[in-house]
Order: sequence, then C-alpha cells, then structure tokens
Amino acid sequence: MSFKVVVNTTPIITLGKIEHLRILRELYGNVTIPIAVVLEVAVKDDFAFLQMLKNFDWIKVAECPEYEKNLFPKNLHAGEIEAIALSKSINADFLIIDDNAARRTASNFGLNVIGTAGTLLEAKQRGIISAVKPIIDSMCENNFYLSEKILQTILQRAGES
Repeated sequence: MSFKVVVNTTPIITLGKIEHLRILRELYGNVTIPIAVVLEVAVKDDFAFLQMLKNFDWIKVAECPEYEKNLFPKNLHAGEIEAIALSKSINADFLIIDDNAARRTASNFGLNVIGTAGTLLEAKQRGIISAVKPIIDSMCENNFYLSEKILQTILQRAGES
C-alpha cells in the first residue's frame, strides 16, 4: 500500500543520525520533503549527511505551493510551514512532524499528524522493528526531546512498559 507522506526536518535528522531513516521507506515507500526542509537539514547537520540524503531516491523534494503567511503562527520555522502547506496541497495521508505548535497548526488544517515516536510504534506494529525503546533511547541521546508522558504512552502501546 502506498501513502502520500510529507516529512519535516526533525524526523529526517533524528532518524538519520541514528541510522534508522530506512524505517520511513519501509513504512511508507516514498516520502516527500519541501525545499525548506532540505535547507534546514543542510544548516543543522553536516555536508556528509546532506549528501547521504541525496542518495536516497525514495525521498522526493517538492516545491511548496504558495500559501498565506498570516495563516501560520509566527513561531513556526520555514520547514514546518512548508511541510504543512505541502501536505495540504497534495492531500497527504500523513504529515510526520514533532513540534507541538506545528502539530496543532497542522491538525487545525485537517491534516493527519504523526510524530517520529509514532512512526516507531507503527513500525513495530507492522514488524519492521522489534522494539521501540532502544531506538527512542538512541534518539534521546542525540538531542531528541520526548516528554515522559508521551514516552510512557508509546511504550505502553508498544507493549514495552
């Protein structure tokens, strides 16, 4: 089954740093990122990581359609705004995004939102990974923040609490 999935910066960087970016491909096939996400990845990470992304032909880069800037909170980054706008314009099945304000905004636009931790839960449920906790631990060691409440919810749903 093929899904239209748009991914924001944090999931790409976080899963890439811990060498689990393949989970997105195995779950969704191709994923799409807007140009602003590519630029944020280039700024946040090293050149080698950006080159690695170029070699993943299942990550499609798309130009963001025009959007009304005043529809978005001022505290959202360009990648978050473009990911939301792109998701809306292509009628994406899922938007993978972690920032709370961006998630609320995307939900207000009627988008189906999932976070990086939620993708891990789905990957476990579909047999792509055997456990969620070691991957989340590794993500957190690489500066990914997950509230204790969300962590416990994910681990409970994964049967790992």
